[in-house]
Amino acid sequence: MDTKRSRTGDIFKLMPSGGEAIVLSRKAADLCITLRNVAEDTSDGQAFPIPYEGKVVAMAARALEACTEGGTVEMELGEAAQIAEVAHFLEAEKLTDMVCTRLADLITQMGSAEAVCERFQVECELSPEERKALVTTEAPWEPPPSTKAPPPKPAPIRRREGPSI
Repeated sequence: MDTKRSRTGDIFKLMPSGGEAIVLSRKAADLCITLRNVAEDTSDGQAFPIPYEGKVVAMAARALEACTEGGTVEMELGEAAQIAEVAHFLEAEKLTDMVCTRLADLITQMGSAEAVCERFQVECELSPEERKALVTTEAPWEPPPSTKAPPPKPAPIRRREGPSI
């Protein structure tokens, strides 16, 4: 296998489960630790198998290409979660950062904790009255108890009495 040739190629192919190969630029592939590691063992034209559906891999590839240019890609909540899985698998830090930022934006746009809980099917064990009490009650901040003894106070300065010079 000619490893020099595979490292200098302009493209990298991903083979999703049950789909056609997806082409990724070498620059985008270099953002992924996993793909950099396998690039040494694959020749040009050989596709790297990836255990995700073709649609998800295509979305992740499009987002990776955008990362190479410092851009971003619009995605829905479900898509962002799927792309995050692929980013984790590929060990693509820039893609993970992009997706997490997008997820944070989407969650912020939901507007309320109730909307987030409803969307993610999280059940709150508190009654509405208990939740309201938690939100409206202000607990004064108290510093944590100190385990050390307080420092000693400095001795007062005494004036010497006696003849002045």
